[in-house]
Amino acid sequence: MTYPTQLQRHESLAEAQRKAQEAFYLADDQFLAGSLSTLELLTAERSLVAADGALAASNTSIIQSQIGVFRAPGGGRQSSDTEGAGNTQ
Repeated sequence: MTYPTQLQRHESLAEAQRKAQEAFYLADDQFLAGSLSTLELLTAERSLVAADGALAASNTSIIQSQIGVFRAPGGGRQSSDTEGAGNTQ
């Protein structure tokens, strides 16, 4: 998946997460008012947790892509073995 595609997907997942959070808050209010069953509240919570997980996975994917871009031209740190090779005090 290309980086711009990942960013678009991330925005969509962030919006879905916001909507799931809003739906959970509404369900919680309805549950406290007695107009929603425990099962319906748990279903809303499960949807929120799934959206949170998908957004976290998207964050991980984007970060891994950014690290790959950074390392591609040799931007990674040298290992500690090569850093101290000339320093023998």
